[in-house]
Amino acid sequence: MNVYVQMLVVASCALVASIAQPQSTPVNGTVNAKLVLTSGCAISTGSGSVGASTNFGSLDFGTQPSGFSGAITSQATGGGTTPSSTQMTCSPDVTSVKVTVDGGQNAGKGSTVGAGTRALANGTSYVPYEVYSDAARANQYVAGTAQTVTLSTPGTALALPIYGAIRKTSTSALAAGTYTDVLNVTVGW
Repeated sequence: MNVYVQMLVVASCALVASIAQPQSTPVNGTVNAKLVLTSGCAISTGSGSVGASTNFGSLDFGTQPSGFSGAITSQATGGGTTPSSTQMTCSPDVTSVKVTVDGGQNAGKGSTVGAGTRALANGTSYVPYEVYSDAARANQYVAGTAQTVTLSTPGTALALPIYGAIRKTSTSALAAGTYTDVLNVTVGW
């Protein structure tokens, strides 16, 4: 084989090899990422954030003898599996919330044994109590009226502002048993 034919074969092989292997040219682009956060508050009862209609927890005054008298206080605790307080976390631009607490199922009952606009019931026996927006129990929730609660540190978690107090003035014993009530609570901002 002559040199010319050899060069032609080599050139042909090189041409075929270059055609057989695709040329790679990278393609660059972008992906746009986005998140929109709105003003608002999230409420966690110990089992995660909750939605529009949920169990905010309980106001547990504990166990007392049936003839007790005096004051007993409590704070709303989470509705989850842990006894921690129900937590609210609002965006930093939310500096206050509006909390409405209704009169409960036994409003105005039990005034013969103590003071309070709401009452815990066991059949026809009642123990009156009251709920407040502060731990000092100075700002009472008026049934069905939205009360503005200022957030001390906007943007950080705080306990749901519901504090209870029983003030039983009668020394008479009440029927033994479990006394209950249900309060409907609305939190807005």
